[in-house]
Amino acid sequence: MAPTVYRNIFRRFLLAGTGIALIALSACAQRSETTGSVGPSASNSAIAVNPNSDLAEATRYWQEKFESDPSNRAAGINLARHMRASGRAAEAVGPMRQLSIAYPEDAGVMRELGKTLAASGSLDDALRVLDQVIATNNADWQLHSVRGTVLDQLGRVDEAQTAYQSALVIAPGEPDVLSNLGLSYALGGDLTRAEQALRQALEHPRATAKVRENLALVLGLQGRFEEAEQIAAAGQMPSAEVASNTTYLRNMMSQPDRWSELQQN
Repeated sequence: MAPTVYRNIFRRFLLAGTGIALIALSACAQRSETTGSVGPSASNSAIAVNPNSDLAEATRYWQEKFESDPSNRAAGINLARHMRASGRAAEAVGPMRQLSIAYPEDAGVMRELGKTLAASGSLDDALRVLDQVIATNNADWQLHSVRGTVLDQLGRVDEAQTAYQSALVIAPGEPDVLSNLGLSYALGGDLTRAEQALRQALEHPRATAKVRENLALVLGLQGRFEEAEQIAAAGQMPSAEVASNTTYLRNMMSQPDRWSELQQN
């Protein structure tokens, strides 16, 4: 079985139904799941999805808040995020659909609905929701980026990359988008452009640990294992996990058909 970091990336981009989000893509995936902000009208009580905290306890907190007031935007979005983080994306669809009825023109709410639908495996529904909201909120870079992750999961890599480019026009140099774009290039077999995009993302002061992990993955896919290990070790990943990831990549890349092996994981 693949180490956790790479298994999550593969699930996001190569199996119908992440994230990762790569990613999540970046993904993308992950920043959208770890930021406490849920938009300008969110309550100040919004908290982050912290993998080091008790997800079950936090989920119960937001569920009680949302059940007591189904129009509570911050509670609904945070409930969905915590449910997704704990592998309960299918359960999160109901609260997000309910919230979308209360806020049909709120791009942030509809974006979260799209992410939740995608995480639950309803990729076509997610794409429809995102297309509809982008039609009236074309200047929201996050909408374009999330749409790209859904398209990547649908195997429509060229369209996904166009979506990421649209996001970058609005938010030049945004590391999350560049990270998603880099992994999308990797999916298309263009590891050179994938590396370029990820290195650019890593130079940004707001680049997350996921960007570093994604770059290490792409370097490993090129057989540059020592460099990949150095990149990963420079971040916050424990040394044992770095070694495990590198060993996995070495074994995977020694197989005759590496992309087939990648998809099977």
